[in-house]
Amino acid sequence: MPQFDTSFYFSQIFWLVLCLGFLLILVKRVFIPRMNTSLFKRKEDISKYTKVVENLEKSVNQMKDKISELEKKQDKMITRIIETSNNNFEQVIENQSRAVQEENESLIGSMRFRLRDEIKNIESSFKSYVDDIAVSVYEKIFSNKTRGKR
Repeated sequence: MPQFDTSFYFSQIFWLVLCLGFLLILVKRVFIPRMNTSLFKRKEDISKYTKVVENLEKSVNQMKDKISELEKKQDKMITRIIETSNNNFEQVIENQSRAVQEENESLIGSMRFRLRDEIKNIESSFKSYVDDIAVSVYEKIFSNKTRGKR
């Protein structure tokens, strides 16, 4: 078998060293520099993106602060609007209740006058009715007395 023949050892070791040397030089001169540039670019990209992320975080925090300030302002405005509307509503209700009360008082006054007039009419008609009854009773009494005396 040729692999066990010692005369071939030198040529096999030579080609082994030559191939490994070529691979070593290829790895050292081509692959490692490419990997280094790739890693360096990755580091640069990572540092650039981390800076971008930090800037974005700062801007987000600033926006959150502005939003919270705006929310506080809006809350104050809303409470002011609600208070104003409540006050206006109370004034409107108070004015309407006054108007209704005045209208009721005027209606009550007019109804009092009507009731007085009606009472006077009823009293006068009642007096005339009582007078008519009294006259008719008187006439009947006197007509019976005059009939009885005759």
